[in-house]
Amino acid sequence: MTSHRSPLATIPVGYPLTPHHPERERPLDLRRIFEFLIGSWLPILGMAAVFGGAAATYALTTPPTYSSTTQLMLNLGQTRGPDGASSIAEQAMMEGQIEVAQSNNVLAAVIRQHNLLEDPEFADNSVSIVGGLRDLLAMATVDPTQPATPAPAVEAPAVGEEDAAPGLGGVRPQDRVMARLRKQIWVRRVGQSPVIEIAVTSVDPVKAATLANAFAANFIAHNIAMKSSAARLSANWLAEQVKALQQKVFDAERAVGAFRSSGAPTDQYKLAELEAVADTTRDLYKTYLQRAAETRQQVSNPLSDATVLSEATVPIGK
Repeated sequence: MTSHRSPLATIPVGYPLTPHHPERERPLDLRRIFEFLIGSWLPILGMAAVFGGAAATYALTTPPTYSSTTQLMLNLGQTRGPDGASSIAEQAMMEGQIEVAQSNNVLAAVIRQHNLLEDPEFADNSVSIVGGLRDLLAMATVDPTQPATPAPAVEAPAVGEEDAAPGLGGVRPQDRVMARLRKQIWVRRVGQSPVIEIAVTSVDPVKAATLANAFAANFIAHNIAMKSSAARLSANWLAEQVKALQQKVFDAERAVGAFRSSGAPTDQYKLAELEAVADTTRDLYKTYLQRAAETRQQVSNPLSDATVLSEATVPIGK
């Protein structure tokens, strides 16, 4: 008896019976794209109108800003490298002077001089959203059955202390103006030169130039005050050292005189040692005395490390 096998039984499992035809990519149908655009013209036109209106509103309501720049030349002293290249000490000094130019002391001086607390461009009298929500939450958590606590009596601020009184959200008005002014000032170094630029932006071109020059002037004044304060501390320390050395010179000379009058000057080594101590102490006393005189002169007549290279002018364009 013979068995007949089906031809399909010899086909290994996993192979397809029919050849596989990869799916062909459909070509881009421009007609359907145009039909989609024509059918969706209203939403597209609406979005374009919304964004166009927002851009036009921003352009019409936002006032133009003007920028004015002043330049300062810094005295770097002996910080430049031997080959004339910029050294690490020079870079550190430049970065330090840039930070001083936009420090709180300089900003506060400019704010006081030009009364920026009353300037609408810098004074921020709007109510904070976070502060308003916090006040509403505090009102909602108050127990109506409890009697209201009387507010403590607040004394009127003295003259010149209005900027120190806390404003909205516990922030002083001067701090708000200082934060706004810091966003409108830009200080940078010009290349690898000892020149820094101070740029101020404002909606008023005259105000931009005025504030830029004010920053330069107050930076120089602050630099002079810092050097005068440092020189005053050095002068006080040198005065103490000079007083102590003066007593040491007196004691050394008295020791030499006492040894000579002791009746035993034959010990020439001891005498030479005493005279050497007296001479060294006398020379050190003269050095400290001269340095103290120079430091006192720096206290009374300090020189700034910066000079105005170019004053800010009123900008013509935005």
